[in-house]
Order: sequence, then C-alpha cells, then structure tokens
Amino acid sequence: MVKNKSLIINFTLGNGSFFLISDNKTFTKKIKNLHKTEKLPLVFFDFLKKKKLKLDSSFVIYVNVGPGQIISIRNSIVLSKIISLVFGCKLLAFNNFDLLNAKKHKKTKALISLKNQNILLNVKNKNINKIKKEDLAKFNNYKSNLELNIKDIKSLLLKNRFAKKIVPISF
Repeated sequence: MVKNKSLIINFTLGNGSFFLISDNKTFTKKIKNLHKTEKLPLVFFDFLKKKKLKLDSSFVIYVNVGPGQIISIRNSIVLSKIISLVFGCKLLAFNNFDLLNAKKHKKTKALISLKNQNILLNVKNKNINKIKKEDLAKFNNYKSNLELNIKDIKSLLLKNRFAKKIVPISF
C-alpha cells in the first residue's frame, strides 16, 4: 500500500536523500558529501521552505536504520523522531536488506563501501561482516548500489514490511 503522503529519509552511507511524496508529486533532495550530519535538520527544513511544502499528521515517515555509518543513521533517526513528534506523523523503519530486496538484488551478498570501511551484507541470513582492505578484491563482484530512486521507493512502499521499532543496525 503506497501512502499518498510519505517522507523517506536515507543517510546510511554518508551520501543521503530526502524524498517527500505528497498528492502524487515527488520532491527529492539528494545530498552528497554532507560533512556533518548534525546539520540534517537545517538541510531538511530548508528543503521544505524552498519547495514550499508543509508537513502534517497525515504523513508517514520512513527512515533507513542501516547498516551503514552509525553517526549518520543516528542523526537521521533523531531527525525523523523530531518530525514525528512535532507534526504527529507516524514513524516506521526500513533497512538496507529491505532496500536490496526492493531493488530486486539477485546475489546472496552485497558489498557496501563506506568512507573508512567495507561491509558485506548476507542478504539471505541478514547478517553483516566487516571486510579488510586486503580481502576486498575477493568480494568486488558483490558491489552494490544502495542509492535510492523513486522506482526503489515505490517498490519498498508496496512491500509494506516496515518496523515500528526505530533502532540503528550496527556491526
């Protein structure tokens, strides 16, 4: 079931994005190289102001809880909880395993490269392993792109498998 009013927050891999769906229109803000995710609320509310968008209690917020960069995840969870409290929106979580599923990822594993480390997601068992730089070449064929686009979001929302417990996935 696709909600007519949705806000998707995804900052698990350093780069991130906001997608706001309202009255069958989609507004997107992609952010590359945000050095301090503590600035997410400023960036988000500036995005709303520039697009002249209003949030209310009819919105559902979906936040990605990882795995990924824990500080970015924590800050996006804090932002989503603030928005939920201030505007009375429902808050749900998804993770990168759900995202791989929505992207119809065919491989059993997915390699995710973060700023200072690489992690291997076992899609089938939903577990996570850190990969050392010297072992990275063995797993290059599992490289995955977890950047969100509107097609992925629609697929993710249609699957409707969201958690109510908003806790970061660490590794």
